[in-house]
Amino acid sequence: MPKRSRSAKPKPAAGENKARSAQSIGWPAVTCPACSKKGYASRQAAKQAAVRIYPGKTMRFYQCGTLWHMTSVDSGTTAQYREWQAVQEEDS
Repeated sequence: MPKRSRSAKPKPAAGENKARSAQSIGWPAVTCPACSKKGYASRQAAKQAAVRIYPGKTMRFYQCGTLWHMTSVDSGTTAQYREWQAVQEEDS
């Protein structure tokens, strides 16, 4: 008995799969006007992007102005940065 042939699907161009999955989570992310990093409109959008971009890696999310960013920095370093940022804002 001959094998059943599957319908041949054309292979996507290089990077097309990544672009498709990115569009499904609200990409492309916007550039943050405050810090020039990649920003997401909501924390949930940042979480969804992290799951796709860095599967299995623990990521942290923080707000910068109206946008959300992700980082892999541990909580101790994040706390030090927040303290430094508060001092900078007081001096301004």
